Amino acid sequence: MCYSKKINSDGGKKAYETGKRTVIDYNNFSQESKDKMAWARGLDITDPRIKANADANRGKSKIFSNPMSQLGRDNISKGRVKVILEGKYDSSGRKGHRGHYDGVYFHSSWELAFYVYTKETTNKHIVRNSKHVINYIFENITRRYVPDFVVDDNLVEIKSYLHSERDHVKYDQTKDKVEYKFGEDLTNEFDYCIRKYGVKFWETLYE
Repeated sequence: MCYSKKINSDGGKKAYETGKRTVIDYNNFSQESKDKMAWARGLDITDPRIKANADANRGKSKIFSNPMSQLGRDNISKGRVKVILEGKYDSSGRKGHRGHYDGVYFHSSWELAFYVYTKETTNKHIVRNSKHVINYIFENITRRYVPDFVVDDNLVEIKSYLHSERDHVKYDQTKDKVEYKFGEDLTNEFDYCIRKYGVKFWETLYE
């Protein structure tokens, strides 16, 4: 640990020990406070309040306040696509039950359930997509998108739901090239995995 980090760490511990700083325990909050904190749970950019906040703050990030050239965006996009195709990058940016199974890295239990069900109950050939990149346009910028799987000759993307405005735009522009599987489409896959491997089937399957 570097010297400055150690000072901050020791100072924080001392503040808690002397009572100058207290541990905030969410469980001690009133139900009214919890409800206020969780008002946006389950909502996405289609909610007018969330969209208004996103529009108001768009472009205000200090880190990215300077306009990035198209060449810079292209270079970043190409680099990200490369590591996604190599299986070294989680493009979702969201929490999930992640791990390795059958030599494949999965970003969520949704992906795992779909893969296991397809491989064990059908005659279809399924592999993690490592070749196909789809382009779409969002905010007048060409973006690159790597679908999750190749099933026989079809590209398949696993999504619990469309989280953001960008997700909706990507879906509208790529749904004729990619088969999307949402949460409600994966009932059979989850039922199969739970019956065979248990409620927390990912803990059983992940290596």
